[in-house]
Amino acid sequence: MVINDPYFLFNGVDLSDMIKSVSFGREKDELDDTTGGDGGDRTFQVGLRNASIEIKFRQNYTASGADSVDATIGADYDKAPGAASVPFEIRRSQSAVAVTNPKWTGNCHATSYTGLDGEVGGLQDASATVRVTGAVTRATA
Repeated sequence: MVINDPYFLFNGVDLSDMIKSVSFGREKDELDDTTGGDGGDRTFQVGLRNASIEIKFRQNYTASGADSVDATIGADYDKAPGAASVPFEIRRSQSAVAVTNPKWTGNCHATSYTGLDGEVGGLQDASATVRVTGAVTRATA
């Protein structure tokens, strides 16, 4: 499958048209529960889950609304410690949610934000790491 129109809704703002690259990763902690009676082989249990989104945008500085990368991601990053998380939705395509285009939703915080990235004479980019807080829900309809 080709990713040519990814969908990313962050705190109610659709940033899809500004995406250059996106990676949505989920992992579980690995808890080593090896004991002396395990015959020399390690054994593990699954621990807590976590997820994050690494995303690169074409930067802009519009004040608000669709495509306002800095006003949306930068504002969330700048919030004070302890601030409420915001909702997100991410999909492979802007097309309707389906078995071949599942959506993942949950709540998150922008934990890193590079608002100025580029070279002289080139286009300006922005990048962010969005850390999911709490459960992620996957849906196909």
